[in-house]
Amino acid sequence: MLKTNFYTTPNIKKWDEEKLLTFDDFKGIPPPFTGFGAGIHSQVYLDYDTSNVKYFAYAGQNNMRSWKRVLDSVGLIHEQYHFNISEYHARKMNEFIDQNPDASLKRLNGRLSITLKELDRMQEEYDNETNHSLNWDQQNLWQFRIDTLLNSYDSVDNSYEDQLADVQFKSFGEPDFGTQATQNGSFRSYFDMKYEMIFSLVIIQNFGTSKDDFKKGIEKLANDDSVFISHFEESKDVWNYHLLYHDSLNRRTTSDRWIATGFNNNFYRVRIESPLSSSGDGFYMLRKYLNENVVVKDYDSYWKKSFEEKERRFDSKLVNKDTEARHEDGMKCFKFSKSGHHLFFREPFKDKNGNLILVFDPISHQNEDILSNVMLFGGKMISGKKESLYQFLIIPSQELSSNDFHLSFGYLAKSDSTDRCDMFYNESYYLKLN
Repeated sequence: MLKTNFYTTPNIKKWDEEKLLTFDDFKGIPPPFTGFGAGIHSQVYLDYDTSNVKYFAYAGQNNMRSWKRVLDSVGLIHEQYHFNISEYHARKMNEFIDQNPDASLKRLNGRLSITLKELDRMQEEYDNETNHSLNWDQQNLWQFRIDTLLNSYDSVDNSYEDQLADVQFKSFGEPDFGTQATQNGSFRSYFDMKYEMIFSLVIIQNFGTSKDDFKKGIEKLANDDSVFISHFEESKDVWNYHLLYHDSLNRRTTSDRWIATGFNNNFYRVRIESPLSSSGDGFYMLRKYLNENVVVKDYDSYWKKSFEEKERRFDSKLVNKDTEARHEDGMKCFKFSKSGHHLFFREPFKDKNGNLILVFDPISHQNEDILSNVMLFGGKMISGKKESLYQFLIIPSQELSSNDFHLSFGYLAKSDSTDRCDMFYNESYYLKLN
């Protein structure tokens, strides 16, 4: 065995996010009397690219100096992140090379020596804080930190914006997005799972529930023995309630943050589920990161600018609504859909010319099934062509009355060929102009 190990040519596996470490990458002999299950040898190497005529650095793992005694899937993840730390320092080295294209080989080797010392310090800190993966709380926090460092070199910061719902947030990766319309309301949601945590952001289109009633409902939830209020903030523009649930039986913690604002009628629920840990603050820090990066903000200026750019090609027609609700000559009539909600919309706003604009996202139908957008108000009808993403409708300023009024807006969707009328999927809205 010794002969096989010492005389076998090592394989240097280059770091590749598509080719993670496997158990077969650990061929070395474990040190005598070690209490650890495995050990990896990875470092930063300097090489020369004859095609591009420049030096470059890369992270490599030596399979004959990497060993395993008892290595399970958890331990393998821990060793992979040792390798990822090496990759991070290789990228730092390449950054130095790019910033100093005329540096001599001597200077590059000097910088490499500094990089390897920094690498060793970070590897040691990683092992100490995670207790060689035994502290799973800190292990997940370190994985997040290392992933974030690598993402910084790929210009990835996992930031997302939903301008229709007036919210921006960060997640651990690209979240799943969904919409839903029910009898009670419309919803937009984002969902992500990583680092043994579950993150979800749900935006609820509020129809009639006052913020005071909603607050009472949250306070009623907080009367449960398993729930306590960790934070409450109320101001003119933001209403913020933070609840924590501890499930001792299943060893899980759930953080619910409810948000309401003064500039829209939406309610926001940020839910973060994580293991209940007593071994460190890793999961707490990850929850804190997610919560602090959910920001509800008014995107009014974004939409005004966006509409100004679309205004020249926006097709909106004002037509009189006759008794048959015929929306265009030669086209069949339409009828109102059954009760319920079918779209998620933003509060109406005015552009610089005083025109009233509505932006909405159809939920009940795919874009290809939409025929046109329609708005009814004061015995009149606005018809607009469909857009590729969000739908727009506009009431010209001269058609706006000085008094508050009701309007119905939405879209016409393809109906059954046997039905002589298209279906109008709409929302009703009471517009206050004063």
